[in-house]
Amino acid sequence: MFLFSFTCATTARTLIATITDQSGVPIAGLGLPVLYWRINAGLYTAATGTSLGGGQYSFTFGAGVGVGDVVSYYIVAQDGAGTANVGSFPSLGASGFTANPPLASTPPTTPSSYPIATTLPFWYVHCRWSGYVSYTYGSYQ
Repeated sequence: MFLFSFTCATTARTLIATITDQSGVPIAGLGLPVLYWRINAGLYTAATGTSLGGGQYSFTFGAGVGVGDVVSYYIVAQDGAGTANVGSFPSLGASGFTANPPLASTPPTTPSSYPIATTLPFWYVHCRWSGYVSYTYGSYQ
């Protein structure tokens, strides 16, 4: 699963996660994996995954953010066992799991997160030609 680090984008983002289990993971219905996300310290909002096949799920989330906001998110999924086993990523601190839809009543202690920045971090290129050193500085916009 690709985790976001930071962005300048204030539009919704799409995350693709690979979620597998020996007993299977639901590909339709109430048991689909759910990504829970929030802006800063707000309430979590659910974004139900869409199965792409091969254990991959797509989640679209993060709309409505502004520069300086921090988006926190985590995924809760259940397996295909008769009595579903439910877990989250990240998992540390998460508890109170229920199925259909998968939910953790207590979110992870440190969910994944990314800030919304005005520019991406500073960068430079260092080149050396025959004793001359050239630096190019800038920032991503």
